[in-house]
Amino acid sequence: ECTEATRIATDLPVVIPPRNVKYAIAGLISHIALSLGEDLTKTEIRGLFDALSQEQQESERDSDFPEAADELNKIIDQECRFWSGAPVPREQ
Repeated sequence: ECTEATRIATDLPVVIPPRNVKYAIAGLISHIALSLGEDLTKTEIRGLFDALSQEQQESERDSDFPEAADELNKIIDQECRFWSGAPVPREQ
């Protein structure tokens, strides 16, 4: 059965830039860490993406993330708020 929402969704080409996907994942990592009471800094989160970039032999730093700490914090905080309604695993 095809609903109106499904029809509209299939008619629209959706292209999500890889940078936006990385930002969303960084926000999710931050959200989960905060929910579990872990002290994971935004610089450490960025370090995960830098490590992936190095492993893929692209560069030392992931160029999709800003160098300025205040910009990085703003992006990850914004994405973290997006995930605030998402369930997270709880320690047992």
